Amino acid sequence: MTDGSLLEAIDRLARGLLAAVERDDTLEAETRREARRHLREIRAEVEATRLALFGPAALDGDPPADRCEADDDLPLLVRRGPLSTSYLGPDPVAFERRRGDDDE
Repeated sequence: MTDGSLLEAIDRLARGLLAAVERDDTLEAETRREARRHLREIRAEVEATRLALFGPAALDGDPPADRCEADDDLPLLVRRGPLSTSYLGPDPVAFERRRGDDDE
């Protein structure tokens, strides 16, 4: 594997399915919520795999649709378990430092 095209394809499919799930009025709320959670987990694992295979430079492209461009340079707190990966948000110290810089 010399590029991330397969990972990008997986992410694109998951993103498309997520949009379809959001638009499907026939799904019950609990089913929609569970499907949304699983699809977001798939997208998070794709990003973690891209980082593991290609390093941080692979993540320098366009941010995922659910991330804010302003947060790109903030380190994220990530908790990895045997069956899941949790993205807990920006590092609080870095966030406060950034917020302080914006106030000046």
